[in-house]
Amino acid sequence: MLAVRHRHLSTLLVMLAACAWTLAAAFLFVKFPAEIHAEKSETPANMPAGVPGVAFTSGVASLFFIYVGTEASIGGWAAEHAKRLTREVTSLAMIAPTFFYGGLMSGRAAATLVLARVRGTYVITCALSLAVIGVAIVIAAPSQRIAVVGLAIAGAGCASIYPLYIAWFSRWYGTAARKFGGLVFSMASFGGSALPWLVGVTSTRFGSLRIGLLVPLAGCLVMAMVIAVLHRQRSV
Repeated sequence: MLAVRHRHLSTLLVMLAACAWTLAAAFLFVKFPAEIHAEKSETPANMPAGVPGVAFTSGVASLFFIYVGTEASIGGWAAEHAKRLTREVTSLAMIAPTFFYGGLMSGRAAATLVLARVRGTYVITCALSLAVIGVAIVIAAPSQRIAVVGLAIAGAGCASIYPLYIAWFSRWYGTAARKFGGLVFSMASFGGSALPWLVGVTSTRFGSLRIGLLVPLAGCLVMAMVIAVLHRQRSV
């Protein structure tokens, strides 16, 4: 916000890029300790009842793909949507993503307490419901003030979804999670770029960002259906 106000956004982005390249170069000189745990140290308790098949793994990968894409779509388009509500760049529009990520961070802080006491299926049901309600409010909001409330609710709803996915993935796959982790997390990264792009394409096609934001809304509903299918196959 400060960079935009003082017309130094390009400078800020160049500085961030330079920091990223510096970190990347530093890792070239880092020596990581060798893995010393033998395969025999892995006890049967760490092994799943059976490594899930291709169809099940595809469902799990789709959850990561859709969730990260949904989160990136809401946070990435929040400022633009808020700006279009008044057709001008206001301070509230510029900080609109902060409400979403603020809800996300505070929700994850609360999730550490809730997940220890409440069954995951109940938490995911409430989380997806909050996310759907929040995105629906954002889409239907007549003003920026209502839109940022919806963003905060959507952020709070998204807060516990990804941690639950990680926990379920580890439980379902056991030590085999190391083998399938590359596929699952690469799909998450792909979703983070694909779905925001789809929001933009849909918005351009129909001439309305509100319609474009139906993409993350649909993503929440699809995740609910996929979880229901996976739940029938393995206990979560």
